[in-house]
Amino acid sequence: ELFKVNEKISNKCVGILQRARKHRLLHFSGETLWQGKDDNVVITLLRRNRDIQVYFTHTKQLLPNEENGNMCFDIKSPRRAHFNWVTNVEEVEEDTLIYHAQLNIPEIEELCEVYED
Repeated sequence: ELFKVNEKISNKCVGILQRARKHRLLHFSGETLWQGKDDNVVITLLRRNRDIQVYFTHTKQLLPNEENGNMCFDIKSPRRAHFNWVTNVEEVEEDTLIYHAQLNIPEIEELCEVYED
């Protein structure tokens, strides 16, 4: 029975690690981790723990951590905010954040279609 409890805990831990990697919060080599075989695999945090905790405390949302984003702007505020269109958030000072967002500029043909309607 102890083995089954240990296996359940191990599976939950691996699931948490895989979700964290999917959200680009940490990195480890390979697709999954196996008990025993991967005991010496290095797991690297890609974001500071403080960034994740402070953002979640203020917004109750996961920290956006996408690679894409072609526009960024600084906001000086002690309070964090969550916006669905933000792709990444970085703290540059204790009260200053940089929000990254993906700005899509329409093609001329798309603009013409809008004005014709």
